Amino acid sequence: MKERLEGGVVRNRAGLGRLYGLTRARITQLMNLHTLAPPLLAFLREMKPGAQAQRVTEKRLRFLSGIEHEAQLTWAKENVPGFTVPGRRGRKKMAS
Repeated sequence: MKERLEGGVVRNRAGLGRLYGLTRARITQLMNLHTLAPPLLAFLREMKPGAQAQRVTEKRLRFLSGIEHEAQLTWAKENVPGFTVPGRRGRKKMAS
């Protein structure tokens, strides 16, 4: 969608809506998912259909587009089944 908009295939989100048979508001909701933290977005793209994926809806994720990536990852780790923050390990306590 983003490529069609930026490439001039359509002039605006309303045009995208007509192209895909969706409302402009729905196009906006879907495009806002692109503001998610890259590790979370990659995880969501790789999710297989099923019960786990059905629990992770656009509506449930909507608020994440308004918060920092670190907070998104923290929320996802606690609320998205199977999600872990890539490349992070538990913090070691320093010896006193």
